[in-house]
Amino acid sequence: MNTPVLLALPHDAAHKSARALVMALGLIPQVIANHERAISSLCVQLEGQPQSAALIDLASLPLAFGHVLDLAHRLPAQLRQRVILLRHEQGPVWEADRVWVKELGFAGLFAEIDAQAMLTASDELPALLAQLTQTQPLSVQKLSAFFAAMSVKPDPLTLRGMIRSNCAMDAESLARAMLSAVKSIDRSYHFKTYSSCFLGTEAVVWLRKQFRCSAAVAVQLGQALLDLGLLHHVMHAHGFEDQEFFYRIDATQLSSGVLIGKLLEDLMREQGISIEDRNYLGTSYPNCWVGKQAVDWLQTKKKLPRYEAENLLNRAMSFGLIEHVTREHRVKDGNFFYRFTAGVN
Repeated sequence: MNTPVLLALPHDAAHKSARALVMALGLIPQVIANHERAISSLCVQLEGQPQSAALIDLASLPLAFGHVLDLAHRLPAQLRQRVILLRHEQGPVWEADRVWVKELGFAGLFAEIDAQAMLTASDELPALLAQLTQTQPLSVQKLSAFFAAMSVKPDPLTLRGMIRSNCAMDAESLARAMLSAVKSIDRSYHFKTYSSCFLGTEAVVWLRKQFRCSAAVAVQLGQALLDLGLLHHVMHAHGFEDQEFFYRIDATQLSSGVLIGKLLEDLMREQGISIEDRNYLGTSYPNCWVGKQAVDWLQTKKKLPRYEAENLLNRAMSFGLIEHVTREHRVKDGNFFYRFTAGVN
C-alpha cells in the first residue's frame, strides 16, 4: 500500500514513535516541512490520497499557521476529518479540549504519541489512525513486536516521557492524583491570602512516598508538570522547588471541564472586556485588553474563583488563542495587556 501519513512532529521521540506506528500499519510516513506553503501542500496531498491522514503537533508549524483555529479555518472540513492533532509538550489535554477540537471538525486530539502509551489497550490513537487510513488495526502484541524490531522506545528525557517512566501514568493523570492527595487550602503570606494552594514541600513528600523516588526526582516531576502548564506558582515567580512556596494544580474539575472555545466566545461577544488601544511607558498597544478585567468578568458572570479564571485564560493561551502584547507573560490577574489572536468559531 502506497498511502502516506503526513507527519509534523517537532519532538524526536514523538516522530520516531509515529513513524514506527505508520510503518507497522503498512503505510508510508512523510514529513510536512515547516514553511509558508505547508498547509496548501497538506491540502493537495490529502485531496490526492483519499485514504491518507496527518498527524500534526500544534507546536510544529509556526510558519504555516498561528493556532488551532487558524488551522481549522485553512483546512476544508472534509480534510480536517483526517487530521489528528497532538500537543506533545505544549500544554495539557483535558476531555473538554478533545470535545472542542472534534467540534472544530478534526479527527481527534491527543496529548502525545508515545511508544509505551500505544502498548496499552486504553490508547486510542493507533485504532483511530487505522480507521482513517482504512487499514487493519494492530493488536498490542503485534505493535510491541514491531516496536522492538525497530528499536523504538519511550524517551525519558522529554517532559511527558520522564513522568511516564517514573510514575507509569500520563502527566494529566499525575496532576489529578496530586490534586486529590496533596491538601490545598487558603494560605497567607505578607498579609495577602492565596486561595486553594499547597506547599512545594508537601508535594515532594507525596511524590517521594507515592513513586518511591528521590527528592531530586520529585522536584523534576513537579517541574515537568509546571512546564507542561499543569501546575504553577501562585505568583508565577518560581519554578517547582522543595520549599514552602505556594503552588496550584491547573486541573480542578471545574476548569478542566470547560470548553475553551465557548468560554472565549462569551468573553468576546458579550462585551465582557474592553478592547481598545492602550499605552504604557510611551509605547502604544492596539486592540488589547487587561488581564484583571477579564478575570473580573469571569468571576462575576461565570461565578469562577479568580485563580480558576486565570487558569482558564492561560489554557486558552496555550492553544495560541491569547497572547501577551509583547509575549513576555502568561495571563495574570493584574494590569497586563493581552489580545485575542483571532475570532472564535
